[in-house]
Amino acid sequence: AEAYARQWDKDPRSVEVVLRQSRRIAKMDRGVLIAETHHGLICANAGVDQSNMEGDEVVAVLPPDPDGSARAIRDGLKARTGVDIAIIIADTFGRPWRAGLVNVAIGLSGIEAVRDYTGMHDARGYELRVTALAVADELASAAELVMNKLDNVPVALIRGYDYPRGESKV
Repeated sequence: AEAYARQWDKDPRSVEVVLRQSRRIAKMDRGVLIAETHHGLICANAGVDQSNMEGDEVVAVLPPDPDGSARAIRDGLKARTGVDIAIIIADTFGRPWRAGLVNVAIGLSGIEAVRDYTGMHDARGYELRVTALAVADELASAAELVMNKLDNVPVALIRGYDYPRGESKV
């Protein structure tokens, strides 16, 4: 952590947090560590983030059990309101060989991650063979558009989408 921090003008404490949040480092390039987290996610700096944090010495890490966190939020909301809604916990990820970032689902409760259209027919009668939409990721990205990265809005409510109910993992 100290050698890497010196090379890239980083705080060695932050680099150490990234290393501790990583199962393995997939790539080190221009001061960014592309890491596989203990959850199995591949992302920059193992999801460790300084944005929207109080002070220069504070970082945020991904929840240890994102699905469990989503389940706890869902159960808490249901107990308080009597309403059973799906919960998606999301984070911002880069995309290989593409510019820009998108939010993706990292934890779920009450919704299937994927809606599989395999075996169904499109509007022209073509049978779909491998079409499985990552609906949880698409909803996470749509939510970010109204939450706005700079506005510190932690939650968005999506209405009107007939989502696939279930308890899959991301």
